[in-house]
Amino acid sequence: MDIQLELLNKRINTIEDDNKMLLNKIKNIEKNILINNSINNKKNIKRDNLECDLKIVKKCILLPIIDGEIELFKHLYLDNCIKEDYPIKYINKKLYYWNNEWIEDDDNYLKNTILKNITNLYLKINNLTNFNEENFINNQKKIFDLRDNNNNNIKNKWLNNLKKII
Repeated sequence: MDIQLELLNKRINTIEDDNKMLLNKIKNIEKNILINNSINNKKNIKRDNLECDLKIVKKCILLPIIDGEIELFKHLYLDNCIKEDYPIKYINKKLYYWNNEWIEDDDNYLKNTILKNITNLYLKINNLTNFNEENFINNQKKIFDLRDNNNNNIKNKWLNNLKKII
């Protein structure tokens, strides 16, 4: 009886060890699938005619400058994405962006491209049907300031805030 009990305990321990090993293998496979899928779904950073829920765009355009653009950037590029798969990386004080491969930023491409995409969304919704006259005028000024190539101060502040979240 003792021998049978001992054999049964050994068999149970072996099964438990096998189960632990199988669970670890399954977790690794799931992790690899997630990583591979997210790489294939990584959003390219390029000038694009992006689509977005207009309620979110309306909310963001009314936020203070930089805050609204950071919020909209998060929604457009980071939502439903694990941090390792963000399309922008900040490594050793250098920015890199994804456009079918990692490319080092030239200090202009990222801020100009993303802010251009965001202001294009703002232009789609900024009209007197969606906003009163005062908000419409303020929104137009904000769009102009974000697009003004002579106004690098705002773009640089935006980029510095972006570095904090990536």
